Formats: sequence, structure tokens, C-alpha cells
Amino acid sequence: MRRLVIAGLAVSVLAGCQPTASDDTSSQVPMSPHEAVAAVRQVFQQYVDDWNAPNIDAVLAILADDVVQMPPDTVIVGKEALSADWRQYLEENADVWEPTIDEIQAAGNLVFIRTHSTETWTPRAGGESITSYGQGLTVFRRDASGRW
Repeated sequence: MRRLVIAGLAVSVLAGCQPTASDDTSSQVPMSPHEAVAAVRQVFQQYVDDWNAPNIDAVLAILADDVVQMPPDTVIVGKEALSADWRQYLEENADVWEPTIDEIQAAGNLVFIRTHSTETWTPRAGGESITSYGQGLTVFRRDASGRW
């Protein structure tokens, strides 16, 4: 199965690993691991809520331009490609994603969230709903403005 849209966020890196000019965090107010985890929990919940709304523009606004999504058997690189994939999918399906955070850890300006989830999608053209179960790893990076 190609789908597992969000559950298939086998690895969704919300920012690339290569430093950029916007990665200069020297002027940021330091954040404790506890504060970082709390902040990212809020962003992650907003991400889930926006997906289930569905409000794809709001979901995409959270993501870095160089986002990487790795659903089963493929890799989607970049916000533009992901946007096209998701928009087509949601034109064809109604979708509900219900992740549960299993682990969340902060390391400097990175926060890692490991989840398991249930995702149910229903073809808009009719047909039975399909439910899948998945696991995911999402990486958040705090940018120079302090935004996760």
C-alpha cells in the first residue's frame, strides 16, 4: 500500500541536516530541554489538528522547505513535492490520523518525536474505509527566529 500518509512519516525531517544561513542560533534565547519538549508538543498537536481539519496550507506552513517524508517504498523531498502529493491524496480521500507520542527527546535545537498511529482513510468516490497502523519519527529543528 502506497498510503500511510502521515502514519507513513517513517521519517519526516522538518528541516534538512545541512546548515544554512538561517541556522545561526547564536542570538537565540537558550531553551531548556523541558521547554523545548513542551513547545514542540504544541507544534506537533497543531500539525495533527491541521491535518485532520484538513488544512493542508497550515500543515505545510509548519514544515521546512527541505522536508523529507518517507512513506513505505518511496521518498518525497521538498515542500512543493509533498504539497502536490498530499493535495491529490486528500482530493481522493477523507483521512483521520491519530498518532500517540511514544517518546520525545530534546537535543539542543533538535527535538525528536517517536510515534505509533492509526490512520483511516475513506475514498471520496465511495468504497470501504481502510485503516492502517504505523510508526513514525519526526524531527523538529529550531530556526534562528526561535520557531520550531
